[in-house]
Amino acid sequence: MAYAAAIRPCEPDAPHLITQVVTGTAAGSDVEFTEQIHDGLARRALLPDVHLVDAGCMDAALPAGARREHGIEPLGPVSTDTGRRAKADDGYCVDHFTVDWDNER
Repeated sequence: MAYAAAIRPCEPDAPHLITQVVTGTAAGSDVEFTEQIHDGLARRALLPDVHLVDAGCMDAALPAGARREHGIEPLGPVSTDTGRRAKADDGYCVDHFTVDWDNER
């Protein structure tokens, strides 16, 4: 599998550049590849302020780690809960909790 980070320039007629590519096995997690992309971009001083990602590349730990390690804000949806409790609809799972972003709770 291969994952890439692209930079879209502000100028509408300028080319879109692929700035970092990471390859790995299908057994690797997308979040793991996202962290490797951040590390590669950091080595080349090409880190963005905000990194738009899809749900496969986002988990609960990624935003805090990316901010702490590289000053990046990953922005994207968090995957829905597919665990045993969510499927059985018994007990508490991720969907029973909300995040109050304005009050940071």
